[in-house]
Parts: sequence; C-alpha cells; structure tokens
Amino acid sequence: MGLEVQIKNWDEVQRRWGEAPDVVRDQFQKAIDASLPEMRSAARRETPVLTGRLKAGIEYESQPLKGVVMSTVYYGVYVHKRNPFMERAIRPSQDIVIQRFQQAIDNILNHLK
Repeated sequence: MGLEVQIKNWDEVQRRWGEAPDVVRDQFQKAIDASLPEMRSAARRETPVLTGRLKAGIEYESQPLKGVVMSTVYYGVYVHKRNPFMERAIRPSQDIVIQRFQQAIDNILNHLK
C-alpha cells in the first residue's frame, strides 16, 4: 500500500536531474519530511481504538528519498487486514502531499533556469 503521486513537469526533472542532483535530492527530501507528520496524524485519526496503544504506535520514519508511516505495534498489520485504516488515512493527505511535491518540482526547475 502506498501513495502514488503524479506531478506535472516530472519528465523534465528526470531529464535534467544530473545538472543539480543535490538540489533535486534536497527538494524531494523536504517534501517527504514535510508530508510525514501530516500523514501520521491522518493515520492516527483513522486508527481504531480499544486501548489506545495502536493509535499511539503510529509513527513515521524519514530515510533518504523515502518516507514511511507505520504501526510500531506488532498487531497493527493484523488490525489493518480487517480494518484498512491506513488506506483510509492516505486519501485525505494526498492533495497536500501532491502540492508539496509539485512545489519541490517548481523549486528545482526554477533553480535550473
């Protein structure tokens, strides 16, 4: 399960990536890092609550050019199989994530002008 983002001007960024790889990497990492807290909050809002441990165990991890929102509670995957709360959480966050990545693309292309 994941969030697929389609961005305008992506082909141009791919073509010109080698001209400023540090700028491209930094802009994308900023978009990822800015999106993760919002996605974690959305996941927590959708998490079913019995004791509160599952909700409290929703965390995120930022890695180079990758971000992950996950349950740190071992039974989170089993709850998700019966109640796909993480999938429901992604939908409301999608627009803001797309906006952040679109801004990153615009910043990259402005830098390459």
